[in-house]
Amino acid sequence: QSSEVLHLLRSAACAQRVHQAALAETNESLQALWRDLGRLEGDWTSAVEQAQKKHRGFLQRFALVLQAKIDKERSLHNEIQEKRWARMG
Repeated sequence: QSSEVLHLLRSAACAQRVHQAALAETNESLQALWRDLGRLEGDWTSAVEQAQKKHRGFLQRFALVLQAKIDKERSLHNEIQEKRWARMG
């Protein structure tokens, strides 16, 4: 009977070691995943910042081109108006 108890205790101790080893391995994997997540979040933040800068640059260039077109159209309208006045006067 005592050998059965001893066998049961050894089996329980072995199961506990296996369980603790699995927990340690899982914890290491979890920590590695957290580190990877941190790197991914950093990469994502950097990519978003770059996209925002690029988008801002596109908008600035578009605004400059649009303003140039508006200025050119005003200039043409003024030129046409001056020619009309010159013909009338």
